[in-house]
Amino acid sequence: MKKALTLVELIVVVIIIGILSSVALSSFKINHLKDDVNIIFLKFANVKYQAVGYDKGLNNRGSVTYAIGCIDLDTDKLKDTKNQKTQSQNYKFHSSVSNDSNVSILCFDTYGRTYDGGVDDNKTTLKSLLFQDVNISLSYQSKKAKLSIQPQSGYIKVIYW
Repeated sequence: MKKALTLVELIVVVIIIGILSSVALSSFKINHLKDDVNIIFLKFANVKYQAVGYDKGLNNRGSVTYAIGCIDLDTDKLKDTKNQKTQSQNYKFHSSVSNDSNVSILCFDTYGRTYDGGVDDNKTTLKSLLFQDVNISLSYQSKKAKLSIQPQSGYIKVIYW
């Protein structure tokens, strides 16, 4: 008896490989909206992390840098991904970005609470403490997403629709 594959068996194997490869290729589809949301999310998380480690209220070691823990919510600055050391563009934004709140500069304090930096020059005083969510909306083609920063905790929530 000969040990070989028949033509029908070869066709079935080729069809199965074709189905598996089409499923695998569809999972590698680029999602520009998700990538753009992740870039802005990481910017917020980095600024919040810097603020938690830097107390602007303790001025016993010299001068205070009030820009630490603050981010400008201008849409062009949120989309800027240049590397500050090399001045090279690391990533190209594809989504449109809009600031849905009336806050132009968002600051965090050492507890992660949010402040309006435009009120008191980034000093995070009680008069600039925020009591409402700060919302940043992104849209790409027909997909939309929103980053919502909660005021008392600084928790960053991402919503896709």
